[in-house]
Amino acid sequence: MIIRLTNEQGAISFNGILIDQIIAGAMKPWSGRVFLAQYRGRQSDKAVRSGSFESLDHRIVKTTERGVFIRLYVMMRFGTSISAASRDIIEKIASDIRSCLDVPIDDIEVVVTGLISAKVAPRSISVSLSELERGQRPSW
Repeated sequence: MIIRLTNEQGAISFNGILIDQIIAGAMKPWSGRVFLAQYRGRQSDKAVRSGSFESLDHRIVKTTERGVFIRLYVMMRFGTSISAASRDIIEKIASDIRSCLDVPIDDIEVVVTGLISAKVAPRSISVSLSELERGQRPSW
């Protein structure tokens, strides 16, 4: 996937794999506690027990007039701090995009679709970069 940003000064294109690598780097400190998931949050208990979330990965990366927009759907293990994990992942992605790619960011959202314990407890909790920059508490 090629991502292209244009404005009155010109255009920049880059491979979406760079964004995927940035996302993977931001998720690495939370390995075993935070997993990329389907946007509907409908993982089977069998997939949760086996820990095979690779086939369930889902994220949205697109460009808007204001820059790159990223939405990640994740599941977290019970006991993981939703606010700390979300904030850390968002800030790391934003920092890496600004420093490595030097492109504007529209927004970065982390949507928690479920908590994993003995079974999956569905959730719909969203934390975004724009909320963090305004100093707002997450809307949940």
